[in-house]
Parts: sequence; C-alpha cells; structure tokens
Amino acid sequence: MPSPWIPVGGKKLMQGYRIEPVILADLPTLTNFLVLHKNRLAINHVLWKGWPDQPAQRESYGAALVSGLYNPERDCIKVVHVASEKIVAWLVVTRILDSSRKTDEKGKESQGPQSPEKGINTFADAMNPAVVKAINDGVAKLGRPSGDHLGDPPRSAETDVLRLELTYMYVEPSSRRKGIGRQLVRHCADIARYEKLPLTLEADPNCHAWFLRRGFKYVSRADTDLREFAAENSGYGLYRVWRMEWPRK
Repeated sequence: MPSPWIPVGGKKLMQGYRIEPVILADLPTLTNFLVLHKNRLAINHVLWKGWPDQPAQRESYGAALVSGLYNPERDCIKVVHVASEKIVAWLVVTRILDSSRKTDEKGKESQGPQSPEKGINTFADAMNPAVVKAINDGVAKLGRPSGDHLGDPPRSAETDVLRLELTYMYVEPSSRRKGIGRQLVRHCADIARYEKLPLTLEADPNCHAWFLRRGFKYVSRADTDLREFAAENSGYGLYRVWRMEWPRK
C-alpha cells in the first residue's frame, strides 16, 4: 500500500510541475535516466566488458526497474512538467526490512527489496566478474547505518521495516537548479518522519557533494581501486561510495 505522500491523481510539486506514481509506460524514459547517470561513473566503464555496450546496459537496468516497480516495499514517483507533459525527474524510495524477520507465514525466506544493481546479475556474461565482486565488497564495507541496530527498533511491533532508503533520484539536466531535487528530498524526509524511520542513502561521486549540501550526514565510505581493472596509466584511480543519513530531530 503506497504511503500517504505518494499522489494518486497527481499532486502539485511546485509551480509548473506535479508528481505522480510511475507506471510501466514510463520505464523507457526512466531507463534512459539511469543509463545516463551510470555512464558518468568511472566504475561503469570497467564494469561492462564491451563498454559502452548500450543494448546490454539498457536491457539490464530496464529489467531491474520493472522488478522494482512491483516491489511492495518500494515507492516510485515521477515529476512531470505540466506544460510539456514530459517526465523531468524520478525518485525511488525503499523500505529496508529487518533481515532477522524476513520470513513469511509459511516459514519461507522473503527476498526483501532489491536494488537495480542487483538486477544486473541476470546479465553477468556482459560484465567483468572481478568488478562485480569489488562492487559487492564495497557495499559490504559500508556497514549498517545507525537505524539497523537493536537499540533503534522498528516503529512498532506490526512492521519489520528498519529504515527508509533513498534508492534513486534523478533530475534531467535542463530541469536542474529549479528546486526540484530539494523538494524531492523534503518529500523523503517527510515520509521518514511520518513513519518514524531513519532516512539513508548510498551516494556515488556524482551526487555526494549535493546531498551534503542538502543536509545529509556522512556515516561511512568504501573505496574501490579501479586501477586493478584498467590498462596501466589510463587515468583511473579510487572510486568512492558514501553511506549517508538524514539527521533526525
């Protein structure tokens, strides 16, 4: 069931824009957003064997987005420019479950929320397995944010949600510097406050500084040395990912 903040019939975000739930017809546009963002990351250049291999990237990320759209623990919204009816931004938030309680009534293990990165495992033949391992190791190094320990339990006994994760946010370039991203962060903070959950994210080099300016605090970081996967003297160095958390008041 969607959160109260997710609009049903369209909600005004700011003058000239509205927010609506993502539908299947939106996925080609959102896949393009995701590919454009990923292609700016140095690690993506060594991840795909036949870089840039656009067909494999689009098929991989598109399949992951379809899966995520039907994830009951995930909310996906789009920002629409009213005059043109074009999608100009996209936001994904995920409720991260307590792994110790991920069993259903039949005692079977629940899969829990999956991120688009996990969806690329279907296309393993197109990727460098050593880089995939390095990505997974880096995520493990980030550790668990403060909301995941026993001293900070879920909001009530009726839920096994530990925290709210800002999984993806993208604003297309011509719509930036208009306050759309700031409004979307406020939406995330509002729902986290409503559900009494920590709000976290994993920031890559493209967006780390931006989230710092919005008020997110540094929790941990993980480095991957891309020189291990690239030609000598090709200019690659450390690739860093940060875990960040919105300050709770």
